[in-house]
Amino acid sequence: MGIKNDASCILDMQMDLYEEQSTFSPNAPLRGLMYFGRLYEGYIAETGLNRYGTKLIRLPRPRYYVLYLGNAKRPDREVLRLSEAFVNCGQDSSYEWTAIVLNVNAGHNEELLDACRVLKEYSLFVECARRYLTKSPRDRKSKFNAMRNAVDECIERNILADFLIKNKAGVIDMYLTEWDEEAYRTVLKQESWEDGRAEGLAEGKAKERNDVNELIQCLLRDNRIDDLKRSTTDTEYQNSLMAEYGIGAYK
Repeated sequence: MGIKNDASCILDMQMDLYEEQSTFSPNAPLRGLMYFGRLYEGYIAETGLNRYGTKLIRLPRPRYYVLYLGNAKRPDREVLRLSEAFVNCGQDSSYEWTAIVLNVNAGHNEELLDACRVLKEYSLFVECARRYLTKSPRDRKSKFNAMRNAVDECIERNILADFLIKNKAGVIDMYLTEWDEEAYRTVLKQESWEDGRAEGLAEGKAKERNDVNELIQCLLRDNRIDDLKRSTTDTEYQNSLMAEYGIGAYK
């Protein structure tokens, strides 16, 4: 999408990384580990440190926060650990990496939101946009009107007003892009299920035809014409004959 949803900073040798997520993922610690690997690489290159030297180099202490704004119910604060993903998780590990997930939806972590006006207003904006989008039909024109109304309401309520006035079109486009991707994933999932179901039904019917043909051959070979005629109209009798000959599921 080309939309940036993370930011990092170093303050007093404290390297903080913040990532906003609308979908909860237990793999956040792994993402954080990979992010910080790149950040430390950049820090070492910029400061001219020698990671292969004989002296211990000093590094900023890392902290990784995930700001959660999804629909699923989550606690105000939870700590995810990379060790939970290790295969031998029952054994002691000398290595650990954590992600602190903070639920910043409206009604959660109110003390934190009250201390950061921009984050609180962003949380209120997401809640407003979600309310309008949930009530609107799923076609793009209706979603566009819903987002436009949500932005207008937030501007009127002085929620991120300056930013939304300057970036109204971009914000609406971003949310519609996210909606299009989510709708596309939903359609793909439904089509995959339908294709799989149709393929399964086709395979089942082909197998059933093969079993019936095999039964017909057996009955003709044994000159059981009356049994053959009866099996064409009596399913239970047909199944009993297949069991007798060990055909299909009765093998």
